[in-house]
Amino acid sequence: GHLNKINNRCLTPKRLLGVTGKMEKEQKIRRDSMIRQRVIGIAIIFLLCCIGGTLIAKEEKKKKQREHIKQAGNNNSNNVRLNSDSAVLMQTSSTGPTEEELQATVDKLDAEVRKIKETGVIMESNRESLITTAKLQDATRKLLVKRYGSVEPYRVRIDLEFQPSIPDYEENGSKGSILIEMAPSSLVPHSVYNFMEEAKNWMMGIWMMGAFHRVAGHVLQVTVGFSNPVKHLAFQEYSEKYPHKKGTVGYCGRPSGPCWY
Repeated sequence: GHLNKINNRCLTPKRLLGVTGKMEKEQKIRRDSMIRQRVIGIAIIFLLCCIGGTLIAKEEKKKKQREHIKQAGNNNSNNVRLNSDSAVLMQTSSTGPTEEELQATVDKLDAEVRKIKETGVIMESNRESLITTAKLQDATRKLLVKRYGSVEPYRVRIDLEFQPSIPDYEENGSKGSILIEMAPSSLVPHSVYNFMEEAKNWMMGIWMMGAFHRVAGHVLQVTVGFSNPVKHLAFQEYSEKYPHKKGTVGYCGRPSGPCWY
């Protein structure tokens, strides 16, 4: 009887196991909670690092854009190179329509002008034609500023590669370049825009980008790669201040382009 009393006051194996299991369960809950807190903490730190990295990258990009714009202003020109390792200088404005909106306006007016031309009217004297082409020119000027900057004249540098059959190949090598200066967009914006777009898309050619393929008396003519998306001009744009003469560049064919000489 004395032993039974002691046993009644002591923990039986069954009760002892129950308490031990409860303690293990509580410890597991605390351990899982600590693990969750650590995971959440690591995730928050990672997220903050990503946000910080993005903000730094954006700030660096803005800084580079400001430097480009400043440099363009000092040089008083914008340049587009026709090679694979260069980029088009971009200058953007924080006000007014976006580049996409301006592009949509130009595309719409371009299509309207082409539709008028298909009717066979004399574009230089038809009232509807003159009004629509003037609207296209005005919209194109705005797009040029948005895409290529407001500093003119625009310039395009063409990097050339000569074949070994050229007479002075051994003397001058295979490389050369031509720098072409655009006419003011105030006079022939449609023509300037098309040429800048040809330069911008020059490396899109799958089979070829383009080449001087015709030497005929007074002209050296360039063919444009089949993959270049630029179409011929919507109308014949001409300024008496920039006549066709030696050393100038013009579009070939009627309607003009995209090939040029």
